[in-house]
Amino acid sequence: MIRIKAPLHAVEDCLTLIEAGAAELYCGVAGGGANYRSSDPNSQLPGLDALKEVISISSSRGTDVYLCLNSFGGRETRRHQLDQARAALGYGVFGIIVSDISLIREIRALGRPVKIVLGTLAGCLNSRSLRFFAGLGADRVVLERQLGLEDIASIAACARDAGIGVEVIIQNLGCENVNAFCRLHSFVALSRVVSSGRRLNPCWRRHEVTYFGGETAAPEVVNAGSEDRPARLLRCGLCSLYQLRKSGVEAAKIVGRHLPARKTARDVALLRDYLAACASGRVNDGNFVAVGQELRRAAWGRPCGPGKCFYQEIEALRRGPGWQT
Repeated sequence: MIRIKAPLHAVEDCLTLIEAGAAELYCGVAGGGANYRSSDPNSQLPGLDALKEVISISSSRGTDVYLCLNSFGGRETRRHQLDQARAALGYGVFGIIVSDISLIREIRALGRPVKIVLGTLAGCLNSRSLRFFAGLGADRVVLERQLGLEDIASIAACARDAGIGVEVIIQNLGCENVNAFCRLHSFVALSRVVSSGRRLNPCWRRHEVTYFGGETAAPEVVNAGSEDRPARLLRCGLCSLYQLRKSGVEAAKIVGRHLPARKTARDVALLRDYLAACASGRVNDGNFVAVGQELRRAAWGRPCGPGKCFYQEIEALRRGPGWQT
């Protein structure tokens, strides 16, 4: 069974997410730039005491907690990452999510058993990179969200031979770009809240670009996005769980540490219900999309609209003959 992995940014939301069906929780702790959302207080636990409480609550209910240490930085950032890692290991954290591969060895050197997950910023896009990361000591990799279902199935088959787990992003899939190629992850502080109440990341805003060297040119205004872009990026991979489950994917991750817990809990419950339908034998090759749409309509009170499927293979089925929302 695929494990559902949900984001957390407040201790009081812990039980809500566990009761909804989350088998794993992941979170960051404010301070020191230890994870790439460190500058956004709405995406973090306020401190290590909160992390300790989350681990205590979760472990008593059989839910695993993962600490995010997935930023890149200099010596000061690394010091904060290792300080948080030491504290978390003392509290009994189950896993740590990293992006800088050099951090794997330093965490292992702390001498405590812990599951190390390599996040999307590291860039696992094929079986060769997966084997490389397995050789460095990673226990699981989060695959790049732009991979298709056939790619994921192929990599997951290699993962079994390499003795490493595979995790995919399944809900609120977000960015249309390749995470490992992005250089703006550490600049959440440059984002702004627009009139709709949504937060625009730096890459979605208008920028004035000045060129230096070569021919003199006037500053160019680059429009990288618009206010409706975040809404268009909240796409869903629910119906793909049927195929991902057959491929041997270990965990399905919900994105959005900044999102309200009530939304995340509803997403968790929806994924839980779909996986339960798969396990019961109700879902098959002929109805796996229809069952997903039925469950989504029941959970959210509205049908799934066009263009909401993240995986193009599923979107193609939705647009095929006889499709009804």
